[in-house]
Amino acid sequence: MNKIDSLLAKRLSSLGFQENLEIKNLGAYQPKGVRITQVDGKKTRTFCVSWFEKKSSLSVSDEKNSLFCFYCVLFGGESLWAENDCKDMKHLSERIQKHQSSKTHISNSLQFQILGKTNILSTIDAGYSLSIKKQNELVNKNRLTLSRVIDCIKFCGVHELPLRGHDETIDSNNRGVFLDMVSYTATLDSVFSNHLKDSKITKNTSKTNQNGILECMYKVYIEEIKREIDKARFVSLQADETTDVSCRSQFVIILRYLKGYQPVERFIAFIDVQDRTAMGLTNVLKEELNCFGLKEKLIAQAYDGAAVMSGSRNGVQSLIKEVYPYAHYVHCYAHQLNLVLKKVCSSNKRVRTFFSTLSGFGVFFTSSPKRNDLIREITFKQIPRVCETRWNFRSKIVTCIKENKTKIGECLIKL
Repeated sequence: MNKIDSLLAKRLSSLGFQENLEIKNLGAYQPKGVRITQVDGKKTRTFCVSWFEKKSSLSVSDEKNSLFCFYCVLFGGESLWAENDCKDMKHLSERIQKHQSSKTHISNSLQFQILGKTNILSTIDAGYSLSIKKQNELVNKNRLTLSRVIDCIKFCGVHELPLRGHDETIDSNNRGVFLDMVSYTATLDSVFSNHLKDSKITKNTSKTNQNGILECMYKVYIEEIKREIDKARFVSLQADETTDVSCRSQFVIILRYLKGYQPVERFIAFIDVQDRTAMGLTNVLKEELNCFGLKEKLIAQAYDGAAVMSGSRNGVQSLIKEVYPYAHYVHCYAHQLNLVLKKVCSSNKRVRTFFSTLSGFGVFFTSSPKRNDLIREITFKQIPRVCETRWNFRSKIVTCIKENKTKIGECLIKL
């Protein structure tokens, strides 16, 4: 039954299950008295039966007196070993090695090994199938609830609202914008509401989870910027240092480039810099820019006029230019305008007195709640305070006093 000639006449697929098992148990047909010869000029080569001990899949056809692959005859494979006869004794070793390393032979060997064994998939009981179904439902529910949390975080981000409150306990009346938004979303979504009530593992609303989600969103954001920069021809760098509400120094990095035909500015990072020397700031910039591949694309860098940033020898701009040779330094126009206006106003006594008087109006009314309420009651406006580095605030106070000169006089008389 396991002879090659029989299997070539009647394929394995046409036989019954018991016959298939019997063929598998018999294994490859490997008669000890086989004699296959090849005459190559004056030299005659003979097949050695010791090959049967090395290769369990090697078989022989009595009628054709040639070699075959037993597995490939059973399941179909390379024609040389499954249909035709192999009598090349000179290159037999090379051909056997090449054939047994082929994908077809490996697949047929695997099919032969599992022939007659129970199919695990067919034995899965109803209980196991039910557990898989419940697991898939749980995964889908977790994805849905996580998407709701992400939507709440995105909402706070779009409107520049803080995520955390001062008191996030359950009994607190004001738990913060994020948690209140989560609670409101739960009233609109029953699945999300049940998750918040019944979840024993995680609700994805803790500060740790918030930071993890924000980090993932930031990575996606940076990858999108990389794709945009790959399409842009040139990129410019803007950086400045500022202080946040908690009095922590933040080093701001922004990239500017063309997206299509429109210039766009993309925020890269806020970094709490410890070393504020030129070398320290330069190292921070190089580390942040390294992942964008800007060696040939960075053509400009813009900072304020501070010596640590604009120094022509040891400033940040000169150190950056050593790494990015085409990054020409441009003094920030907003800082330039502020410096020019400040210098002009300080050099003229009358102008200097004028703006000092204006700033006095802002301080006088805003430093007292009663005076502030009175000016708003009469003018329906609030006089802005002067900011030393923002001249648009000075223009606002000039406009405000010019338009409400009479009413401000009435307010001062009443006071």
